[in-house]
Amino acid sequence: MIIHAPDGKPLPVYGDGCHARDWLHVSDHCEALMKVIEGGLTGETYNVGRGNERSNRNVVGLICDTFDRAFASAPHLAARFPSCPAASGSSCRTLIGFVTDRPGHDQRYAIDATRLANELGSRRSVGFESGIGQTVHWYLDHEQWWRERRLQGLDRQELRLSDEGLAIPAHACSRRCQWARALARRGLNCMPECLCEVRGKGCHAVVVARDETSN
Repeated sequence: MIIHAPDGKPLPVYGDGCHARDWLHVSDHCEALMKVIEGGLTGETYNVGRGNERSNRNVVGLICDTFDRAFASAPHLAARFPSCPAASGSSCRTLIGFVTDRPGHDQRYAIDATRLANELGSRRSVGFESGIGQTVHWYLDHEQWWRERRLQGLDRQELRLSDEGLAIPAHACSRRCQWARALARRGLNCMPECLCEVRGKGCHAVVVARDETSN
């Protein structure tokens, strides 16, 4: 969700979005694991949770609201992410859509972490809202990192097959070589040259690729 919202991509939510999970910040998770490693009894079981049950609908809505506030307080983000609804004063909540639920999708995961807290003293240190805020701002500040990770995870399911070959949307011309390398690892070549449409300070490109093995 967090890397789709800045690019204005749909945010699909299963079913009615009421599936509930117990959410915790990664630092709290690591702290809990260390407590178990250092003080837990061999052969015993400790549930890791923070008593912070939220529905998927609630979580996605909070992520969207955090983006909206970030763009409102930092106008320069609109130039970096022109496709984000918040860049034009709209809300990222407009990207939320509800899709057919997965068969057998668990409605709720309930975690009782009382033992972890009572015996090992592991308790929440990062609130849910502040944790979401930290996470969203981290991704906004480290755009190059997550775009490169997304390229490294590129697979054929993400490539849209067309009559001409495979049409790959690239974030910017400056990153074309990264797309080329990602494609090369899968036996694909970029062709022809990058076609660009400049929108303000942002640049969006389309790289058309074809499978060399089909020739």
